[in-house]
Amino acid sequence: MVRTRTMVYESPAMTRFAVALLLLAGCIADEMTDDEAIAAQDSDDGIVVDDPDPDGKADGASTLWYTPITHEYFLPSAKVATETRKLFKSEAEWVAYFGEPSPGIDFTQNWAIFYTPGTQTPGLATETGWRAKLSRVSLSSTGKTVTITTRLEHNGPSCAWRRATPFVTATIKKPTSNPTYKRFYKSDTTKSCP
Repeated sequence: MVRTRTMVYESPAMTRFAVALLLLAGCIADEMTDDEAIAAQDSDDGIVVDDPDPDGKADGASTLWYTPITHEYFLPSAKVATETRKLFKSEAEWVAYFGEPSPGIDFTQNWAIFYTPGTQTPGLATETGWRAKLSRVSLSSTGKTVTITTRLEHNGPSCAWRRATPFVTATIKKPTSNPTYKRFYKSDTTKSCP
């Protein structure tokens, strides 16, 4: 029987080089933050959670101002029947979802946000005065994630009757960073009246 012996020579310089190489490889492979990784997973799963920071002050995110589309246009009733949150980056995405052209959105300059709590959602189908709203739109400090907070505002028991607003559509200026990820939060509330 022949025995062989392998000799391993470890120098402090080689060890430091190997560690540095591993750290560099980890940095290159992990270009997204934990929040962006969660946003990527959430956008695939359609998960919407309560906004942990409704005032938008906890992180270094910057506010993206949105402009509600207020002129009258029609959407297929089947598309507002169930709870939906969407970010459209092109006219083709809009047409693929709604089956008809957007209400004049210039997608070379803007993106569109659509939210409906769903007209056939249990409880809302018989409730009067609820409103679909946007609460906040922001861009992460890395510029890779757009975060959109929607709000379902219920009409309080002492409030006067008002017509329900089944959906909201708004535009935002197309961010120069062209974010890859999107994340939706909700911040539902009940309107209180004197």
